[in-house]
Amino acid sequence: MYSSSAMYCRLHKTRHVGVRIHDTEAAPACEGVLTVAATGAGLRARLVAPLAMEPIAELYDVRLVAVREGTLVLRGFEQANQQAVLQEWVCTPIDTRHGFDAAGRPLTAPLFPDYPAG
Repeated sequence: MYSSSAMYCRLHKTRHVGVRIHDTEAAPACEGVLTVAATGAGLRARLVAPLAMEPIAELYDVRLVAVREGTLVLRGFEQANQQAVLQEWVCTPIDTRHGFDAAGRPLTAPLFPDYPAG
């Protein structure tokens, strides 16, 4: 059984429209809160910028394929040109003590904003 989990990370995509690209051709990395959650169609990974509503990137049928020296490699499918294409993400966790917690909230934000403090 899977549960949802989240971490703040830097994400590099290794493919463009399903084709592996060289590091020098890759788009700049993006940062945000990475979540992996179970859906009716399998696991889904999303990267969302802090305080944003829409995901920066999204993978479907995601699998963890490698763990290397402080990075995770996830493989799944993304939508491109109205097709599902293979994509890999190299995710590097970012030290959350520099302003955000693992859910992407500013460290000064209340942990449970719906409940009164005290």
